Amino acid sequence: MSIAEFVRAGNPSKQLHQADALETTSFVDVEDWLTEVFGRSTLSKRKSLFSSEYGDTKTA
Repeated sequence: MSIAEFVRAGNPSKQLHQADALETTSFVDVEDWLTEVFGRSTLSKRKSLFSSEYGDTKTA
């Protein structure tokens, strides 16, 4: 099921608003919202910690 089909399956009065939201919200806005609401992931924190601490090492 595509996103458009999923949106159409919902409440008809909300279809237009949901479709507008999907079309007008950029990926960058969603990423910013995720960071603001949930913060950085544990993996992200771990990567930045080890990359700055051991920045002079090379991977095999």
